[in-house]
Amino acid sequence: MTFHVARDHVIVEGFEGGVMADGTAWPVEGRSEGRFANVFEFDGALIKRVFIYVDPDFASANDAGFLWGRNVRLTR
Repeated sequence: MTFHVARDHVIVEGFEGGVMADGTAWPVEGRSEGRFANVFEFDGALIKRVFIYVDPDFASANDAGFLWGRNVRLTR
């Protein structure tokens, strides 16, 4: 994970993966990367607010959401 600190905010970026209840593994190689970002706002030592950003289509099953088509593979 990568941590960014600015005043009373901490932003955490990272990667996640797992297996769905139906056995589908994610992230799907070449289609997604399993990235997430969490933004924490602190009030002293206590978390005041948290925002969680993650692609809800873990298994890349929403074909309509892939504007570039199902057969296109991502490369880094």
